[in-house]
Amino acid sequence: MTSRLLQWLVNLRKPPTLRATQDRATQGRLGEQIAADYLVQHHGMTVLTRNWRRGRYEIDIVCRDGDTLVFVEVRTRREGSLVSGYSSLTKKKRKALLTAFRSYMKALPEKPWTYRFDVVEIRSKAMSDPEINYLRNIRIFPK
Repeated sequence: MTSRLLQWLVNLRKPPTLRATQDRATQGRLGEQIAADYLVQHHGMTVLTRNWRRGRYEIDIVCRDGDTLVFVEVRTRREGSLVSGYSSLTKKKRKALLTAFRSYMKALPEKPWTYRFDVVEIRSKAMSDPEINYLRNIRIFPK
């Protein structure tokens, strides 16, 4: 664990815990909060919106990294999960992300020159001690 990540964890006031009885939505929300905090504190990004929705489609986090608009998919996995967060992005989920992305871009009054897609994988038994894997500028959509 890096010293920066360790310091971030120490600075948390009351870290949420993840019990086996918590539902997936709660687990996802906790993971998204951890991911947003991580992106701001360790990568200097500005969070523009979280859980942006259009119909049934959603973008977990939209950030600005300098002049780049960043769309972030957060994948929260329990410790011992056989599949990584990135690998859990099914064809159906990728299609939903593409639809959400297009809707978001269409709603913008001014289109950004650059944008990218990132994935933040959160893996933990208890969310008070998460393992964070940040995948930057990944290819989500087929050509």
